[in-house]
Amino acid sequence: MIISRRVSSPIRVHLRVVHALVLRDIKTRAGASYFGFLFGLVMPLGHIGLLLSIYVFWGRRPAIGTDTVLFLASAMLPFIVWSYTHQKMILAFSQNKPLMSFSIVGFTAIALARAIVEILTATLVVLVTATLIWISGSEMFFSNIKMIVASILLAYCFGVSTGFLFGILSLVSTVLTMAGFLLVPLFWVTCGGFFIPDAIPEIARAAASIFVVTHIVDLTRMAVYSGYVSSFSNVYYVIFVTLSNLLLALILSKVMQVSLTSR
Repeated sequence: MIISRRVSSPIRVHLRVVHALVLRDIKTRAGASYFGFLFGLVMPLGHIGLLLSIYVFWGRRPAIGTDTVLFLASAMLPFIVWSYTHQKMILAFSQNKPLMSFSIVGFTAIALARAIVEILTATLVVLVTATLIWISGSEMFFSNIKMIVASILLAYCFGVSTGFLFGILSLVSTVLTMAGFLLVPLFWVTCGGFFIPDAIPEIARAAASIFVVTHIVDLTRMAVYSGYVSSFSNVYYVIFVTLSNLLLALILSKVMQVSLTSR
């Protein structure tokens, strides 16, 4: 009994730290009111509206189906889930940096706490966006609901992995912090909001295959449209890169934690 208590004690302390950080992150984000939090939930509609305006200005039609809003949303939702999770994970380390002076507050606790907050936020973002699209009168027939959920979860997990990695690197150099945030516009252009991977030239297709978010968007569109079949997306590649990012982030966090405690 004594041994089990000694073993579980560090785990309990870690969970209490994570719980405290989760509450702190939610309170910091909400501020004095919940307006800022609610504003963050409707921000995805701004991204979809921007793309929709570009489509109308160019006189373009969706490459799949007849509903432009649904076509754009199938790209923007997974991108936004990745983007917001990625950016908030990076910011978690700078926002909680003063707490790192306490030995019980480690890098993994900060990352885990922010990941919990972001999966709640991502769920609300998807639900709010899907509801508003439905209210607008757009088509809401999905070919494979389970596949849509899986693709959104992949986008979230990838965001956790890249955010965790660049969050650790942000403590080393501001240049690396900028590099982490510059991934957002790069992935926005290449995610597939304007194109279908199988419909672009082979050279461009090979270049697009490097970007994980493009694979996730393509998976989402296969889940949305029953008649859309693609040879582009690769789930194994998405999982491999995500796990590689997490492994590298964990190794770096251990190295930096040792260097901090040895000072």
